[in-house]
Amino acid sequence: MTRTIHRVSGRKRWVTIDQRAIEDARLSWAARGLLVYLLSKPDDWQVRVKDLQKRGDLGRDGIYRLLALLRRFHYLRYEKNRTRDGRVRGGSYAVYEVPYTDTPETAFPDTAPPGTVKPEALPTTDINLVNNKQLLPNTQLEPAQQIQPDLHFEGRVPEDFWAEFQELITDLTANKS
Repeated sequence: MTRTIHRVSGRKRWVTIDQRAIEDARLSWAARGLLVYLLSKPDDWQVRVKDLQKRGDLGRDGIYRLLALLRRFHYLRYEKNRTRDGRVRGGSYAVYEVPYTDTPETAFPDTAPPGTVKPEALPTTDINLVNNKQLLPNTQLEPAQQIQPDLHFEGRVPEDFWAEFQELITDLTANKS
């Protein structure tokens, strides 16, 4: 049998790629070639369409068509970049050697606390207005005037609470002036 595949001896620059991507019949030959080219780059290499245009014989639309095909079969993912105020500013491509799955990794989920652009624009929902020093910073209550929590009302507000609360607010505004 004659040798039909000739390999370079003493490999200094070589890439090992999972064959599933190369044998995926859903991909065109051009898409497979682009995928192999992208996988041959270092891990921190950025995919740039203009750079791919210069290195190949396809125009911009041809490159975008191949990238769309790779995205369709989950070899490529476009991740949008956002600024601190939440606006989308460009993005970057992540290249996968085997198709990624849509199910998220649940071992260590990336949970970021939800935030708003302008938290001061939100209304307050604090019902304890008397003891909240942020809402009434200039108010100093005497210990006898402070509202003591009633531990026996079991989630219901006593009927006389609102009357007492209104009297207390009236006294506070009278003392302020």
